[in-house]
Amino acid sequence: MQSHIISLRLQSHWLISPRHTSVYEVVSQMGAMQAQDIGQAIWCVGSRMKSATKETIVNALRSWEIVRTRPMRGTLHYLAPENVRWMLDLCASKTLGWFEKRRDYLWMDSKHAEKALDIMSKALKWWKNLTRTQLGETLKEWWIPMQSQRVYHLACYAATLGLICFWAPTEKEETFVLLDEWVPADIKSLNRDEQLAKLATLYLTGHWPATADDLARRSGLSKTDCKKAISLVEDQFEFLEYNGKKYYFSGDLVSWQKKAEWKIFLLWGFDEYFLWYKDRSIVADTEHYGKLFTSNGIFFPLIVVDGKVAGVWKRAWKKDTVVFTITALPWVKLDKDAIHAEAEKYAGFWGVEKIQITD
Repeated sequence: MQSHIISLRLQSHWLISPRHTSVYEVVSQMGAMQAQDIGQAIWCVGSRMKSATKETIVNALRSWEIVRTRPMRGTLHYLAPENVRWMLDLCASKTLGWFEKRRDYLWMDSKHAEKALDIMSKALKWWKNLTRTQLGETLKEWWIPMQSQRVYHLACYAATLGLICFWAPTEKEETFVLLDEWVPADIKSLNRDEQLAKLATLYLTGHWPATADDLARRSGLSKTDCKKAISLVEDQFEFLEYNGKKYYFSGDLVSWQKKAEWKIFLLWGFDEYFLWYKDRSIVADTEHYGKLFTSNGIFFPLIVVDGKVAGVWKRAWKKDTVVFTITALPWVKLDKDAIHAEAEKYAGFWGVEKIQITD
């Protein structure tokens, strides 16, 4: 049964035989994609496309094919434009209390925070964009005490409220724009049950087989909300039972893939395939968790073989070469040719021709 779940997930994540030719197709299919570290998040999208480069994803941000904002769990995600408003309303509101606590740490009062929102709105009006540095300078001009952490805090607060969003970054900095000007408000708003149903549909479509507990881990909503969400759409999905849990999946792509057709993947540490499930032991043995992520939530880039986590990897840039450091888990022997092929794919995505692989 575990192998069946892995086979289906490789398909739902479009890691096997990716067919998507546009960034929008990938992001809308997945529902929401973790995008905190944009340098690796764009690879998360690109690795699921038939053919793509770094510029493909960056241009999709510039042209508003996708949006980068903070819809859930207090982190940045890629979303399809039509899913931004209702997802902010449903999930982002759960994280607002964190900002008040954070302001105490930053010695910033709520009065300054609310004034900053008004200044941002005026400074970004008429389709303007500001980098993080420029935003900080603008706020200083209005006598709001600023330092780097406060600027980012206020930008994240404004994004969570739906005032601004993160646009395509420069080489060194985040860039911000007004959400209303680039993603107009929905003509028809969804009620809460409609929002829950849509969230469940999107999550299950892009992550099946998955459980209500998995949806709760992904969205930050309560288990009660997530059980209700799935109950609203469960007639659209099939399910299998494993360890006493119902794993829902679509009946559209259930053909078994021969293991010979599976391959090695170099995935981002915060890739959806591993990160957003309650029970990660299906794809990674618990005894190895300490090698895969830290106690404070830093996840390392993963080597996945036949759907199971088999090691971790790092990369560094050395002039015109990408240097890969490969570390297999204990008792795992990696196929060097397959690693080389995947490393070449990664380097090509970034427009680099040479690679170097070390153990």
